[in-house]
Amino acid sequence: SELVVTPVLWPDFSADDFRAALEAYAERDRRFGGIRGGDALRGGTVG
Repeated sequence: SELVVTPVLWPDFSADDFRAALEAYAERDRRFGGIRGGDALRGGTVG
């Protein structure tokens, strides 16, 4: 699982804060167990 940590507390969390969290999440480089992102989709098996 992945988390986005923000200094904004939940009662003050706005739609803009949510969008910023989604953007931060979307920019991450996922390595899927150590391989570069996208390599798992190029055929072969992952396991």
